[in-house]
Amino acid sequence: MRNYFVLAAALGLFIFMPNTALAQTGGCDSAQSFAQMKACAQNDYKTADGALNAAYQKNRDILDKKGKTLLRDAQRAWIKFRDAQCKWEADIVRGGRDVELIKLACLADLTMKRTKILTEETNAAQSGSDPLANQDDHGAELLDYRSYGPIRFGQTVASIEAELGEKIALTENGAEDIEFCYMARFPRYPKALLMVEKGIITRADVDASVGNTLGVSVGDSFASVKTKFPNAEIGLQKYIDNAHEITIHSNPIGFSILLSEEAGKITDIRAGTAQSVQLVEHCL
Repeated sequence: MRNYFVLAAALGLFIFMPNTALAQTGGCDSAQSFAQMKACAQNDYKTADGALNAAYQKNRDILDKKGKTLLRDAQRAWIKFRDAQCKWEADIVRGGRDVELIKLACLADLTMKRTKILTEETNAAQSGSDPLANQDDHGAELLDYRSYGPIRFGQTVASIEAELGEKIALTENGAEDIEFCYMARFPRYPKALLMVEKGIITRADVDASVGNTLGVSVGDSFASVKTKFPNAEIGLQKYIDNAHEITIHSNPIGFSILLSEEAGKITDIRAGTAQSVQLVEHCL
């Protein structure tokens, strides 16, 4: 359960409100009466619900028929979860009018978080469908959490071959078991070494000349990357003493960009599914 604190109201009542919700509800904590607090909380929830509906519709508009159905079912399930969660959180006061305030604050908080997720998913989908979205000012392809140019992680080799109009080429010593995993390149994108697992592209290791949407380059200092991404996961490399790997996850999670560091400098950059970028020896 979330942490709760005591808010002294003007009428001498003790109103228990979630920290996260109050942080989102702006001026509600300065209300002078219960009626004002309730009106403020209702307004926050109404505003949050309107933003959610807009984000939901925007996400729905970019989906095919199957995607629309899946989104609808997911949204209905989420609403049931949200309502049950907020009912449970409000139960801490065991009755009384304060239940309404806690429930409304919870509803607004969870609704805003859901809106953020839908918005991020929409932006990611639109970025993947826009051929210019992940290009630098000179038109060069950029490595992203989910893609490198038109090569999208999680997509089958066959579908990308159809889009590009060319076959993927197995690299020398690219596989021990081609049915399970192999390394390959598309002739049109020779700077990306691709990992293919069970027919699906899951990762790209790129040359130093390839840019990325993080704005990090080979040769950048380890210190500058840590400052720029304070929440990155940092661990030691497996085979190199005193060298590190910096993993930065997409939001929502599922994909990552991994930076290798030696002697205080970034040496390699790769991206792909969160699990596959962690494999040190490629398909071996």
